[in-house]
Amino acid sequence: MLKHYFQPCNITICLNRNISIEVLNLLHILTHKHSFFKLRQSESSNLNVDLEENFLLNSSLDEAKLATSDTCILLGVNPRYEGSKLNLKLKSRYLKGNFKTIAIGSLFNLTFSNITLSSNIQILKSLVEGNNLFCQEFVNSSNPVLISSAEIFKREDIYGISNMVKSLTKHINLYSQGTDQCRLNILNSTLNDAGFANFNDFKAIKNKDFRNSAGIYFINSSFSTSNMKKLLNLKLLNFFQSYKHKNKLLITQDSNLELKQLTKFKKNFDITNHLHLPNTVFFENSGTYINTEGHINKVVKVITPLGQARNDWQIVRKVFSYSKKILFLTNFLKNNKIVFNSKNIRQFKNYAGLQYYAVSNLNNLTFQFLKKVTKFHLENFKFKPAQKKLFKSQLRF
Repeated sequence: MLKHYFQPCNITICLNRNISIEVLNLLHILTHKHSFFKLRQSESSNLNVDLEENFLLNSSLDEAKLATSDTCILLGVNPRYEGSKLNLKLKSRYLKGNFKTIAIGSLFNLTFSNITLSSNIQILKSLVEGNNLFCQEFVNSSNPVLISSAEIFKREDIYGISNMVKSLTKHINLYSQGTDQCRLNILNSTLNDAGFANFNDFKAIKNKDFRNSAGIYFINSSFSTSNMKKLLNLKLLNFFQSYKHKNKLLITQDSNLELKQLTKFKKNFDITNHLHLPNTVFFENSGTYINTEGHINKVVKVITPLGQARNDWQIVRKVFSYSKKILFLTNFLKNNKIVFNSKNIRQFKNYAGLQYYAVSNLNNLTFQFLKKVTKFHLENFKFKPAQKKLFKSQLRF
């Protein structure tokens, strides 16, 4: 009966959002081949990935539709630093005249005139309730544009904010003078943030992952993120009292080595076994990424890497080839994208990141027939939404 209590030690793989789609697919296959591999992301994100419109810029930001708009609302986003191409579009529209930009967030200079209301979330609440003077601007506006940042999904009250934004867009569509539907546009500042969200919704790494894992494998993940700093501070405050240290293995795969943060991390978690795998930088490898507009971009290698550095695809394939036995489980759920109607690892159909368009293998020609991620839109439900908690905090850049 001891075999019923056997629990294999897990290996937690912590990913960064800048990882390419090919490497992300290969890691997902590795987790299906061996169940003790667990995929986590370095920072938490309360993003709803059911619809693509929740994490992409919508078609309302096209040049033809932006020309018919006279009002833009920026919710906790600075397009000058987070999206320079978007900022150029807004500035070009402003120079044509009859265009007003209203910002809710920190004070910043967009290189053109804008109105900053406040960084308090209560301003957004007063706009939704109709108790603000700027509600008249929305009533008299024509095809207003609402833009937010993906960084806002790191807040714990994002579900309450998203419900307020949906209510705001609903009332703007009822009373504005435009013909197009106003929707929320999400600007992603990182390289493959949209592709990472389009692939799957991974959980953030937590203290129980350190407790239940025999090794932690960081791929392009920085130790200076807010989530990692919180874990280190909780460990220093002796929050993990039941944490028992064993001979854990730490593997870092990155182009640079953060010696100061790495030394602090190894000292606090009593990790002596450390292995560093140097990988190539952005200009030294090829990959596929999905930008914030939903377009699939193919990056070509420009510089030949020197020394022992290898790209992420080669390193993960090497780890994948070390496993000789096929320990693949069948009879998965039918809604699982990557093992749909497949019995072993050699007959898989890859649906991840391709909007359910099946391909038989992963190579350079996989993404050439798909130019853009298909976006869907659902109308508001007739049911009354549940109450969500809202924190009276600032929207910070």
